[in-house]
Amino acid sequence: MKNKIIQILRWSEKYMKTDMVYAFHGAFWLLLWKGIGIVTSIVLLAVFAKWTPKEVYGGYNYVLSMVGIIALFAFPGIDTALIRAVAQGQEKTFFTAAKGKLLWAGLASLVFLGVSSWYFLHQDIKLGLSFLLVAALFPLLDVFPLYLAYWNGKNNFYLQSKYSIISRLCTAAVLIPVVIYSKDLVTIIFVYLFSNVAIDGILFWSVWRKVKDTPVDDNVISNGKHFTFNRAIPLLAAHIDKVIIWQVLGPVSLAIYAFAQLPVQRLYDLMPIYHLALPKLSIQKPESTKRSLGKKVYQLLFLTVPFYMLLFILAPHLYRFLFPAYQGAVPYFQVLALT
Repeated sequence: MKNKIIQILRWSEKYMKTDMVYAFHGAFWLLLWKGIGIVTSIVLLAVFAKWTPKEVYGGYNYVLSMVGIIALFAFPGIDTALIRAVAQGQEKTFFTAAKGKLLWAGLASLVFLGVSSWYFLHQDIKLGLSFLLVAALFPLLDVFPLYLAYWNGKNNFYLQSKYSIISRLCTAAVLIPVVIYSKDLVTIIFVYLFSNVAIDGILFWSVWRKVKDTPVDDNVISNGKHFTFNRAIPLLAAHIDKVIIWQVLGPVSLAIYAFAQLPVQRLYDLMPIYHLALPKLSIQKPESTKRSLGKKVYQLLFLTVPFYMLLFILAPHLYRFLFPAYQGAVPYFQVLALT
């Protein structure tokens, strides 16, 4: 049976112009990871919708959006540079990347400390404490997920997916009871941050002990800065909208918008193109990549448009069942799904 599937995949390669055996094997584990991630996110959203006031959920999203923006100072592109280096056989770059991220994340923590001080000065104790917690834990929160980049670079999608699933499920298992029994923003932020640091720290250490003694890519940090600059606008755009809504319309409006935007984002993340493509692209010549990229984009567009049209139609029913307190988010979800 396995040989028959491989034969079919090899036959399809002349039409798809892609290593279909690699894509099928990697996509299976990545889709399992992303699928479980979506289910976990929906369950967590449903718990927030039922048990948490909109003001608290809006504050929770505001803090995490600020984390996403200020994290640009820690150069998240270093993760991409590490995938590239590991794919080229330079595994020991993992240590260089970790040390570099720790340094820049430490500097980003000073920015969080400044934000915390600003809120304390303006008598907003909850946000002041929330950003103080972020300032204390951000360096570890930023460095530990490098284990995912390592396994991605190794093309080991099984372990990448396994580790990510463990992290998501453990974090959700810890966070859900806190959301149900606590309505306090600071408590929820602390549990979210600390559970991520504790779980990812264990997984990070398991990779740290396995890294082989290989050559090191000394340009991983400079390459990481370059990748960050190239992706800065989309990374900023992914979070700045929530910050603007918080400042202009307040926490309740942000909570409603988040319930529209987050499901779309999770569905977007379901597509494993980035994780599958980057290790392959890292060892291919640019000319070969350019010749095949356009056709693959059109194939992907043909697959995704009908799916999102179906979501547009089903959205009112899904929200009525899953998030009855957030029916006002349906029109925004439909617009975001189409765009």
